[in-house]
Amino acid sequence: MVIMPKLALIWENMFNRKILNNLAKWKDSSQRKPLILRGARQVGKTSVVELFAKKNYTKFVQLNLEQVLQRNFYSQVASVDEFVRSVRVDKRIKITAGDTLIFIDEIQNCPNLLELLRFFYEDYPDLHVIAAGSLLEKMIEQKKPSIPVGRVSYAYMYPLDFFEYLEAMGEQELLLVLKQLSFGEGVSANIHQLALDHFQKYMLVGGMPEIVAQYTQSTDLAQINQVFSDIITSYADDILKYAINSDAQYLDHVLLNAHTVAGQIYKYSNFAGTRSSNKEIGPAFRSLEQVMLLTQVTATKSIRLPVVSQLYRPKKMVFLDVGLVNFQSCIQDYIFTKHKLADIFKGRIVEQVVGQNLIAQGVNAKVKLNYWSPGKEISAAEVDFCFAHQGKIIGIEVKSGSAGKLRSLFVFADKVVDHQLVRFHTGHLMKEELIFDHKNYQLLSIPLYLVSRFFELLEK
Repeated sequence: MVIMPKLALIWENMFNRKILNNLAKWKDSSQRKPLILRGARQVGKTSVVELFAKKNYTKFVQLNLEQVLQRNFYSQVASVDEFVRSVRVDKRIKITAGDTLIFIDEIQNCPNLLELLRFFYEDYPDLHVIAAGSLLEKMIEQKKPSIPVGRVSYAYMYPLDFFEYLEAMGEQELLLVLKQLSFGEGVSANIHQLALDHFQKYMLVGGMPEIVAQYTQSTDLAQINQVFSDIITSYADDILKYAINSDAQYLDHVLLNAHTVAGQIYKYSNFAGTRSSNKEIGPAFRSLEQVMLLTQVTATKSIRLPVVSQLYRPKKMVFLDVGLVNFQSCIQDYIFTKHKLADIFKGRIVEQVVGQNLIAQGVNAKVKLNYWSPGKEISAAEVDFCFAHQGKIIGIEVKSGSAGKLRSLFVFADKVVDHQLVRFHTGHLMKEELIFDHKNYQLLSIPLYLVSRFFELLEK
């Protein structure tokens, strides 16, 4: 396939992902271990590794274990020495330590290679190896290979966050301004509105790389929707490969209906019209979470560290990508035609996109999100997201209204011993002191378009 110059530039920007910085540090580390790159299918893992190899190595060996011939060729390899010899013969290449990157894609198809990773670290420490597997955890549950604990590193990939989306769209100058914003420093009204406009478009198309690439070429929803449909179909086909026992009959149903509760609290029982019990349908949700198609945000009522999840309570859904949610919900036209983001702010879509972007910041370790609700004694109090961070429990509300609509956050502040209050909104970046019920509260108000900088802003 010949890629035209403009499209080639788009794809170069598309895969200039933040994880590349982490991969560079991994390459130069004196304690480097084989790296397992985790992420759902079609979030750009293969393309990122290819770009990383292009920029940092003179030799690149890629094994695609979805291909039957490749899988059969490597399925009986029992040692690292045998693996290296096999690669040399198969790829007709001399492997040079420190100058060759070996990429084992979809490694779950050869559990023997997964078990060998520990020996790369012990016997071939100068050999640079990255493995990826979108269905890896589901395979581990079924086949129970010997995982090389302590002998591998992990990194995580998700759909493009908002800053990566701006990069892909060629908005480098706007991105530079947003990266330099700090508390106490205002931004002009026109740039603020422009950033919100771009965020609204991001809420429409989401962050799946193929979708964003298509959107840069055409805003025709019919063309984009065909790609959305293909992605959903491929997910259904993939996950059913590893369906077992009781979850098999529910996997497809949960996958095709998870969008109905994205950004909301939901129960397993009777989900989406089924007459299922928690025990029957729960494994299907867990399977989809294992392959990183969704995140189940659990409830907590902790008032001090550690944050303890209450697994028996209803959970909140953050689906893989907001664009997929919009497509499956048939609400794209509604979002696209709204002139003000505040008009759709009260819906669950903004909570979905904020949750998705918070999760996407966890490159080296997964971000563990909860939602905070003290239970029946204060039934109206419910904080959208919370998590532990540097000795505090961070409470996050996704709001656009006045201080009086932050009641749950103030209840959280009164209950939780060491806390930090955060509001995502359509306003400007600022530190505020608010008064509610004759009490003073310190609040970080962060515009939606800075969600990618959230953890950095907590340190400011």
